[in-house]
Amino acid sequence: MARATVGADRDEPRAAPRPPPAWLGLAFLLVVGSVWHFVHAASGGWAPIGLVAPVNESVWEHTKLVAIPMLLWAAIVGWRTGHMASALVGGVVGGLAGAGLMVVGYYAYVAVLGYGWFPMDIGLFVLCSLAALAVLGRVRLVPARGWLAAALVTAELALFAVLTVAPPDWPVFVPAPR
Repeated sequence: MARATVGADRDEPRAAPRPPPAWLGLAFLLVVGSVWHFVHAASGGWAPIGLVAPVNESVWEHTKLVAIPMLLWAAIVGWRTGHMASALVGGVVGGLAGAGLMVVGYYAYVAVLGYGWFPMDIGLFVLCSLAALAVLGRVRLVPARGWLAAALVTAELALFAVLTVAPPDWPVFVPAPR
């Protein structure tokens, strides 16, 4: 005799929660990244916020516009999907990929044009955000352990903090002339 059920059968697998749509991730990164550019100045130059927010106009400091908001977005994705560790690992890897692309892209276009150009900077920021989201989308599908996520997030934040406080004497760390 067939069993009568009310509502969904408890034996049926539930659909996994879906991550937020990619367009929302892009909008988040562009808005938060743009606001992030001014957070250090708005804080009155508060040193602790300068460890993760841009403190000058160097290319290095602008990598924080992608990497740090990417961590925040990854946390939202992890919360939404129930896979926080995998999302945070994807956020770190995606954020660093976007940051690396920003450095390479900036020097590549300046080598071609011979100068920095603000509209190109904005386009590069959008491209780097898209790249970071694409990496997050792939990496978050790989199971990850909580300790790995914690270690990578800590290492990324430490990297930004150390290279902000004691930057090497390399062109990427020198503020652009105004």
